Amino acid sequence: MPNLNITPKKIVINISIIIAITLIAIGTISILKNTTKKDIAVIKPESAKNIIASAAAQTKISSLSAKLYGQQANSSATTGYKSSDYDYSVDIPTNNSVLFYAISESQENDTVSVRAQVNEFMYQNGLKKVDTDNKPVDESSYDTIFDGEKAICQLTDSMPPNTKGTTSFHIITCIDVSQVNQEYATVEKLLEIYKKNNQINEFTKVSRYITSEDKVSYSILTIKTTGKSLRLLFASIDNNWEYLGNLSDSDPKYSSEKYNITPELQAKISDPKYNGFIVKEIH
Repeated sequence: MPNLNITPKKIVINISIIIAITLIAIGTISILKNTTKKDIAVIKPESAKNIIASAAAQTKISSLSAKLYGQQANSSATTGYKSSDYDYSVDIPTNNSVLFYAISESQENDTVSVRAQVNEFMYQNGLKKVDTDNKPVDESSYDTIFDGEKAICQLTDSMPPNTKGTTSFHIITCIDVSQVNQEYATVEKLLEIYKKNNQINEFTKVSRYITSEDKVSYSILTIKTTGKSLRLLFASIDNNWEYLGNLSDSDPKYSSEKYNITPELQAKISDPKYNGFIVKEIH
């Protein structure tokens, strides 16, 4: 038989090693659990309303503090967003917004610091920046989009003021993901109605306007195509939608103050079933 030569001293040492390894393992598991809990807390998804309320408090984003910026919260605004499931973006109206305007006309250009701090602020609320670069909106501003599980937000920064009497501004708008899904579903429904008897070129952007009175509603889809933009008019009674016509008809002789209305379209919007509502609104 082999000589194991196990002494009490060796047994004690071996037991000590086992205990030490066990304690290290328990400590490692505890650290991982705490780290996981911390990470979950950091990236907790928030709703559009809660994100705007936190931003408007002007304590989380120091570059937009009350010392430097006044604000106007919960005004009507629009957030543009492109879902990966579609080839076009949609503009979605929201009241979850806050405008920060510089108190001083001589406010230094702080866009870099604002962007960095808003990026971190959005991360803390469960959102990540979508665009690698800011995309121009017009000659005076540009946007950054942030995507999250519960909300989508947009930061619009002004260009540095270059004329006397102008001030810099930053706007944060947010929409819930459910709003995005609903908007795409509504737009797709109207486009399907239009495509039954009409063709449409490739397009990159759609914005929708809708208003109602009693049981009558009308909606205008503004579609940016590879050629010219279209403004398609739809109407409904009790949510039964139909396509009426193109408000951007190219013939100038049919132009009104707002739209181009052909005789055919005029007859449709004047239908008594609409109770004069569309005629009143369109003209």
